[in-house]
Amino acid sequence: MSSPVRNEARARLLDLLGKSVRQSLKLREFLESEHDALKSQDVGGLPELLAEKRQCVDTLKSLDQQRIARCQEAGFPAGPAQMDAMCDWCDDASALRNAWNELLAVADGCKRLNDTIGAIIHARRNQAAKGLAVLVGGASTGTYGRNAADGGTGRSRNLAEA
Repeated sequence: MSSPVRNEARARLLDLLGKSVRQSLKLREFLESEHDALKSQDVGGLPELLAEKRQCVDTLKSLDQQRIARCQEAGFPAGPAQMDAMCDWCDDASALRNAWNELLAVADGCKRLNDTIGAIIHARRNQAAKGLAVLVGGASTGTYGRNAADGGTGRSRNLAEA
């Protein structure tokens, strides 16, 4: 293919990657806000925040589908090596590769933050379940007793023990 075709492909991908980086940075802000709200147990604004986060994720998915389509139009099939092949083909100055690496770095940070949020939610859910088991006299608190036996005694405890 001619150089103008490669330049056009690179320019279009750079535009998409720029939009994706900006959207990923917005996602990171939403995740940081969600993390802060969960950490401080101030969950009043979470429904609105989660709706905005969902829109952001949907936009990112759309941008990624567009990126994949642009690469396929240039003759590079979808897959893990697609962007490397595209960069090798049209990215003489590494601008495309740098933008791609920046997007991957931001996405990795978002994934780590999302994993942390998931761990917080899981821990809170376990705390709530254990507290509820104490309140209703549940047989198991999810711990082990002596000799690695199930720690549940089957007896009710009074609320002060919770």
